[in-house]
Amino acid sequence: MGEPSAPLAAATLNALVGVDLAGATTPGRLVTGHTNQNAGVLWADVSDEFYDSWLDHEIPFDQVHGHASPWNWQTNQFWPGTPRAIQERCQVQHHLRRTVAQLGPAPSSRTGTATCVDWNLGTSTNHRTWPTLTFSHISIYT
Repeated sequence: MGEPSAPLAAATLNALVGVDLAGATTPGRLVTGHTNQNAGVLWADVSDEFYDSWLDHEIPFDQVHGHASPWNWQTNQFWPGTPRAIQERCQVQHHLRRTVAQLGPAPSSRTGTATCVDWNLGTSTNHRTWPTLTFSHISIYT
């Protein structure tokens, strides 16, 4: 299938349009309360089913995601059960309301970052500001 890359990931995802994605809905800890390393992306817990699976694998490119963060903005601490390894690799950017986690085997030239722009899960209802996500460089793949 070739060397992992952002264009290959985009092409792989685009090829899934219209395909039955039953595997994406395989329940994980968010549904069952039990960790499932085969949880689908829709129901995987960010810390122990999503990030944890990337700790020892090379990450060929940085990723931005939303929906869930290892940090609970309402309690101002990591969600209960967040593995220590994730906590140690996660930088909480309070002023931007996002987390940046260094994933992959460290140190490595193939260590990637996962930036979570989750601003709502676990947050109080009176906080409505979501800072703009900007990049210092960007590549467009067509």
